Amino acid sequence: LKMTIWAPKEVVQENKPASLLILLAPGEADQWFYFEHGIHKILNEMMADGEIDPMVVVCVANDRLYGGYFYGNSLPGGYYDNVLGNTLIEHLQFRFPSLIVDPQYRGIGGFGQGAYGAFRAAIQNPGAFSSITAVDGPLDFDGPDGSSGFKLLFNDALFENGLNVTTGYSRTDTARQIDSSSANPITRMFIGGSVAFSPHDTSLNKTGLRHAGTLVINSRNSINDSTTLVTHLLT
Repeated sequence: LKMTIWAPKEVVQENKPASLLILLAPGEADQWFYFEHGIHKILNEMMADGEIDPMVVVCVANDRLYGGYFYGNSLPGGYYDNVLGNTLIEHLQFRFPSLIVDPQYRGIGGFGQGAYGAFRAAIQNPGAFSSITAVDGPLDFDGPDGSSGFKLLFNDALFENGLNVTTGYSRTDTARQIDSSSANPITRMFIGGSVAFSPHDTSLNKTGLRHAGTLVINSRNSINDSTTLVTHLLT
């Protein structure tokens, strides 16, 4: 789990009691996302003005491969449910012993996919957090009528790949395929979501570096235990 931590010197050097805020990055953003947008400047100003008490802010990276993984829980996408809760909190309390143990002084939040991840982490870890901050997050995937929301974006993903929205067949003579290149951001998001939310292991081959590699889906069918079939499974 990649993360960047901001902590004032009062906490690091003087062991002053501090609250904890965990922020989850949006899709395809790394652990520096919030710092690139100036969160450390705001924290320093608010600390200097006495607007906030000492606090530790932990910024967690989303997976930059294929549109982000929505902080789901799967073999290919990562077991975030097992980490974004007491496991991460205990690790941080070991690194910063002065963190206040009372969950009243502990919050989680995020932007985009990170907003969904924050709600998911709080639900999966009852009592771990007392506040949730969600900005522009997909908390309702299919809309109030069950046929809107993200479902409508799937047509856009097909269109990105030159596929007929109604039948899924190619509008050209080229082979039918899904292109997860940088030119197709909606497609990347759906691929990341598919890997994150699949109820089964997906038969995948991963080549190259994790941040600049190729992911090949070997089968369209659900495979209950793909580890017996694929040597280099993306983990």
